[in-house]
Amino acid sequence: MSNNSLNKYIKKSRIINYFSEKDLITIKELKDFYRKVLPDIEDNAIRSRIYELRKKGLISDVGKGIYTLSDKPMWQPFENKSVLKIIRLIEKSFPEIDFVVWNTNLLSEFMNMIVFKNIIIIETENIVSENVFFYLKEKKIKDIYFKPDKKELEFYTGINKVTYIVKSLITKSPVQKDNRHYPRIEKILVDLYCDSDLFIAFQGSELKNIWLNSFRKYAVNISTLKNYSRRRGKFQEISKYIKQLNLI
Repeated sequence: MSNNSLNKYIKKSRIINYFSEKDLITIKELKDFYRKVLPDIEDNAIRSRIYELRKKGLISDVGKGIYTLSDKPMWQPFENKSVLKIIRLIEKSFPEIDFVVWNTNLLSEFMNMIVFKNIIIIETENIVSENVFFYLKEKKIKDIYFKPDKKELEFYTGINKVTYIVKSLITKSPVQKDNRHYPRIEKILVDLYCDSDLFIAFQGSELKNIWLNSFRKYAVNISTLKNYSRRRGKFQEISKYIKQLNLI
């Protein structure tokens, strides 16, 4: 069978129909699917096809060698003027470093309550994080704090409408493919769970809402989420939380 015929066979409707009654799809089942079309297809070619399915958003990872059908979009952060300003400032003076900037207003679409205070999170490589902090202060960024402790968080984030927090970036944090300075939803979900003091307004029932609604509306990669939780030293806790929420 030609490549064109194979491409036609793996159209979205064919994949959905073939696996429509399965919640989870193993890599073996995907291999069997392709070998019904091309009995002599090699494993490398199948892996390439699976990669294309993931890239197109037709399937998403939920574990090692385990996938689920997904016609949900990838989450994309909406632009924020304050965030864009910070990104441009850091890019100008620290062009080579890895950093991520996002704001808690992004969470409003997942929540029941309305949060009127906004926290802008600035995560940079640990070795330059303090330098970035003082640089942004020199650039007249107000209400900015460097790795505040619990008491400082309770006081400053409680009185300021917008608070800027500079902290260290965890290596290999999940970031957007088209803009490495924005986090992926998997990173945000894990950080909300791990940094409960920083994100005190997003704990309890609202944390549950954020997680459930994120999975309901968007394609969330559980493998990415778990890998990042391991880097944060919370793999067991996050795995248990995923089970509690019946996300798999």
